Amino acid sequence: MICQQIINKHNFRTISRLCLLLLAVICITTAAIAGPQRAPATPEQQSITQPHLQTIEHKDYTLYPMATFRMEGLALAQKRYRFKSDSDLTSVDVAFGWGPMSDADNLDHIKISQSSRWYYYRYEDRRKLKFPAKHIPRYSANMHLIAADKSIQKKLNKIRKNDIVSLEGFLVRATKKDGYTWMSSMSRHDTGDNSCELVYVTHVNVR
Repeated sequence: MICQQIINKHNFRTISRLCLLLLAVICITTAAIAGPQRAPATPEQQSITQPHLQTIEHKDYTLYPMATFRMEGLALAQKRYRFKSDSDLTSVDVAFGWGPMSDADNLDHIKISQSSRWYYYRYEDRRKLKFPAKHIPRYSANMHLIAADKSIQKKLNKIRKNDIVSLEGFLVRATKKDGYTWMSSMSRHDTGDNSCELVYVTHVNVR
């Protein structure tokens, strides 16, 4: 009877150790697949049905909020524009990544650059990425940031590569009296012309 109890205890301890070992292997494997995403969540937006009723006067522009917008993303690149004709509206562009585009294991194999209000990426071997390369635009975006006030502008100016940035505001359409119009993208899946977000930023936190 005593011997049987000792054997049972021994078996229980062995099984327990095997279960813990198996759990550790599963956790390590899952982490290797998912990667250390620094900004895992997708940006959130909610459409505004009557933007003409909530206009914002900003310098020489009238802004029409098209959707509320909230996001936390990894800054992939930041570029300031001082001499372009539209820099009086927004002088800071930030290329943001989230999900797999905030994972250093992927970003080590992707080159990021900005020019002329565009965001560019290139990679040499898609097999080194842990997600389909065609989905890069789905998990990243070049955003033109409009500061609601001077204190926010200072924070936007200080954003640097690898910062985690939380921001809130609106996706907007901007118009000028001379007829000039600039419309924000409303999708995270588009590419090419008009695929960048134009964001009126009312709150920002950089860390």
